[in-house]
Order: sequence, then structure tokens, then C-alpha cells
Amino acid sequence: MAYATKQDMIDRFGEDEVIGITDRANPPTGIVNDEVLAKALENATAEVNSEAKLTGTIRQTEQLANITCAIARYHLSDPCSERVRTDYEDQINFLRRVADSKSLLIGQDAAAPATSAPATIIISAPPRTFSHQTLKDF
Repeated sequence: MAYATKQDMIDRFGEDEVIGITDRANPPTGIVNDEVLAKALENATAEVNSEAKLTGTIRQTEQLANITCAIARYHLSDPCSERVRTDYEDQINFLRRVADSKSLLIGQDAAAPATSAPATIIISAPPRTFSHQTLKDF
């Protein structure tokens, strides 16, 4: 299952751009090619998982949708603009930081603590110099 949907792509980049990068018909049909877009989103999801070295189930988040859409947009754009390329590279670099444990995806579980017992805080301090008793004649 892809981390992003057709509507996520339209919401982020506008319907005209999504039509422009998915409509491969000659002459163009003027509508989003759902098959092309679905394949691109599946491939982008696989790239997210691969780059971030994600294993198990990651809960779908807005952050994952944004990353997946940027990657799909890059692969669908031919040729791509400098902004599309930069956005793609930024997302890939972020995913690599996730893989190196230098960044954390929203919704990704951090490493579990070694024990589930609540932490105990112990405070140690010298006796109080000033108290109600020592200041009562002032």
C-alpha cells in the first residue's frame, strides 16, 4: 500500500501538474492517468522504505505522504525542473538520515527503553541554611 494517494498528489501540486506528468496518451486526454500515478506512488513508497531502511509497519502520516509525493513527482517529470530535483534530493537525504538514526519520521517508534519500570529520581542536597526556624527573629 502506497503512503500517498492521487488526492495527496493533487493537493500538493495541483491537478494540472498531475495531469501533465501522468497523461501519456497521444493526443493527451486531459485527465490524470490513474494507472501511471498508482505505479509511481507504489514505486515511491518502495524507495522510501529502501532509503530509510524501514522494516515492519509504519503508520501512515502526512510526512510520509509529502515525501512519497515528492519522489513520485520527480520520477514522473521528464524533464524535471531544478525545484523538483532539489525537492527529491532533500527528501532522499532526509530518508538517509532516518536510516542512520540521525532523524526520526513522525509516527516511527523510537527504540524502546531497556525497562518498562518508571524511573525513580533521587535528589540529594545539604541541609537548608535559611529556613523559617533560622530566620524567625529577623
